[in-house]
Amino acid sequence: MEKKMDKRMKQEKAITLIALVITIIVLLILAAVSIATLTGENGILTKTGDAKEETRGASVQEARDLWKINQEADRQTASITAQTLEDLLDDLESQKLITAEEREIIEATGEVTIGSRTIVFGTVEPTKSEVEEAIEKGTELSTTDNITIADAYGNSITVPAGFKIVCDETTNNASTVDKGIVVEDVNNGNQFVWIPVGTVYTNVKKTEYKTIALNRYTFDRTTGEETPQNDDAVSDAYDEDCQELSTSSYGNTTAKSISDFKESVKNRHGYYIGRYEARKNSSGSLTEVVTDNVYNYVTQPSAAIAAEDMYGKDKPFTSDLINSYAWDTAIVFEQAFDDRSDKTTPYSIQTSFNGELEEKGTTTDKICNIYDMASNCFEWTTETGSDSYAPYVSRGGYYSITKHFASGRQSVSNTTGYDLSFRPVLYV
Repeated sequence: MEKKMDKRMKQEKAITLIALVITIIVLLILAAVSIATLTGENGILTKTGDAKEETRGASVQEARDLWKINQEADRQTASITAQTLEDLLDDLESQKLITAEEREIIEATGEVTIGSRTIVFGTVEPTKSEVEEAIEKGTELSTTDNITIADAYGNSITVPAGFKIVCDETTNNASTVDKGIVVEDVNNGNQFVWIPVGTVYTNVKKTEYKTIALNRYTFDRTTGEETPQNDDAVSDAYDEDCQELSTSSYGNTTAKSISDFKESVKNRHGYYIGRYEARKNSSGSLTEVVTDNVYNYVTQPSAAIAAEDMYGKDKPFTSDLINSYAWDTAIVFEQAFDDRSDKTTPYSIQTSFNGELEEKGTTTDKICNIYDMASNCFEWTTETGSDSYAPYVSRGGYYSITKHFASGRQSVSNTTGYDLSFRPVLYV
């Protein structure tokens, strides 16, 4: 009886084991079928993944197409490109529409494949800025009107009537205002440098900039650090008090209109100063031409008359003898964008670069295309000194005395000499 029971139990166990094996096999078959259904070539997960890739590809294609349309619109209107390829890729990557690897492929080949789409970005020629267009033109922007245009960073510059922009090896190919844009009178060859006032951008995205404020300044004699003076009087530890007066009873000539100058700078976001110390041609007329000799042996009133009359009264812009606001703000601009290889000494306290007067100016004292504010000759301005016996104020460095520096001012009597020149200012 027991033997029959054991045999029966063994048979039942065998049947159970076979059933288990069959169940496992069936489950494995079902699992394989399910996996194939989910992940196979036509599986649900595969199709879902493909759909996501197609959607991503469509989004990238749409963004690329819109970018192309905007590029062409910018090109047609000659305006500054709203979005560069780099900007577009930044946006796509931040939205997780492309991966870092896909971005590298686009940058290397100009195209990328996402899903079934091959999206061609290509290499887009950057739209020229208005300044670059003006440079390409190579002639005056207008014979009758002042023309306001923008550089590649969106900084504005107003080109006076009858002037062109000079961009070549002599100007270090400057085409943005931070480098010192040079304009030239096409009839006479006089050159002036634009001094920007306000926010000066130094990249296309406008994330990098410096601020230049129109003001009168004092400069620390050790660090060169500027301190704005918010009234027309400036006290200098080494010089007598100086003021920018509307009129003077001391005999010195003041600015044509300091209020008009300030208003122009506010509206135009800048002004011009002569690229060089005043020059004089063979007929004795004031020029800003590099090949002419320095205009020296001139008194302050005579310098003022020459600068005021440089372009007469029938132009849509004004020339004048440089004032203290224009001088000090130009020094701040030069110091902010100092492009010298050796910046050991801040430019505001830089002293002479030359040991004797250079008849055609130096080649070493140059920042942002402006020459000789720290060297060669003292330069007359429209400032007024507080001493009635010495109310004539000169600025800048001198060719042989190193205690005089770019931002320095000195109040002297009405004199003339080998070492005295001046510089015109021009505003629109």
